[in-house]
Amino acid sequence: MRSFDCLKIVLAVRRRREEVEERALMTIGQEMLRTRMDRDQLQSELAEIKRSRFREIQSVTLAVHHQSKDARNRDLQQQCIELDAKLRRLKQLHVQQMAVYMAARRSRELVGELEEQNNAAYRADRALREQKWNEDMFLARRLSNSDMTISSWQVSATKE
Repeated sequence: MRSFDCLKIVLAVRRRREEVEERALMTIGQEMLRTRMDRDQLQSELAEIKRSRFREIQSVTLAVHHQSKDARNRDLQQQCIELDAKLRRLKQLHVQQMAVYMAARRSRELVGELEEQNNAAYRADRALREQKWNEDMFLARRLSNSDMTISSWQVSATKE
């Protein structure tokens, strides 16, 4: 197997690995976006509860109603804390995945550069061989023509 074919195979494997790492990075980014959206939704729900409690202070309501809103408020705050922790973990995972992705990308680029160098060397070698072949053909024709001229002189000299 030629080194050219080996480089193509290695490059294909490295491209595939880079694609896999890029998809993993995109998945983490999407999860971070969903988590932020969920957290924003919880924050808006918390704000609505606070506005509602402020309006209810001025009116008479049952204690059960206040207790249920307070329990919902505590639940939402706990969910926000959990989402913040999840977001921090996702950010750390994103940084780690970015490092893995960049390593895969550099690796693929390195092999790509090697393949380009190999292709350039192959093209240069091929051009050199073609040039050599053309020179050989030119010399062969020249010798063939000069042999014909010499042999025609010899034929004419022997006739005289």
